[in-house]
Amino acid sequence: MTSTKIKILVVDDEKPIRDWLVFVLGKIDEFDLEVFSASNGKEALELAEKIQPNMIFCDIIMPVMGGLEFLEDFRSSDIETPVVLISNYAEFHYAQKAIVLGATEYVLKAELTRDSLQELVKKYQVGGAESREISSDLDADAEEADHNLRPVGQTNGEEEADHNSSPAGQTNEGVIAFVKRYIEANYMKAISLKELSEIAYLTPQYLCQLYKEETGENISHSITYLRMMKGQELLITTDASISDISKQVGYSSPSYFTKLYKRYLGKMPSEERKA
Repeated sequence: MTSTKIKILVVDDEKPIRDWLVFVLGKIDEFDLEVFSASNGKEALELAEKIQPNMIFCDIIMPVMGGLEFLEDFRSSDIETPVVLISNYAEFHYAQKAIVLGATEYVLKAELTRDSLQELVKKYQVGGAESREISSDLDADAEEADHNLRPVGQTNGEEEADHNSSPAGQTNEGVIAFVKRYIEANYMKAISLKELSEIAYLTPQYLCQLYKEETGENISHSITYLRMMKGQELLITTDASISDISKQVGYSSPSYFTKLYKRYLGKMPSEERKA
């Protein structure tokens, strides 16, 4: 059992359900958990920024900001943290949208029990948590993946890799360089950790660990910073509106782009255009 405290965020507007989830998760003895809660997506975004949760359970339908909108905003700056969307409705379009936006799981509230919650935490408690040790079975998977890296989209070793094909070399440095090139070529679109791990032929958890070791940053920070720099370039060199620029660099919400811009570059986007 890991000795590092795992932070879990529960987001639900229904207080009885929220309190029950907090209580049950807090009673899971297998892990050292610290459970936080919020009543809507807006509160959750603000709290997540402060506590940096290792896992999130979030309702879909809530006032102020629902789970899907929360997930879209959250994933724009964090693609690593597992997010389990919970709902009273077995609606396909909800599940489909949740997958598109990067939900880790879609679970009906009626199916939530102490055992199922424990299994979900056990399943994902290493995902996106940079400070925690990787479990022994994950180490074995990662070691096997590391030894079996192979080029993507190449028929022989003589073909040169472009920005969307895996590097011919199999070193950690080469793999991370390839991932960075892929991010550079696709930063304007939604990029999921699953997508990056598949093109790198690594498990998601091992890719996060390796990226941190090789670059000193986590993947989500690198993507967000790149988007901010691209946004700055567009603000300085074009007359496009902030709304249009935010979309060009991967954000559907101009206000969220503005918030991130201020956080990463220390100024508002509008200040870039002041004489």
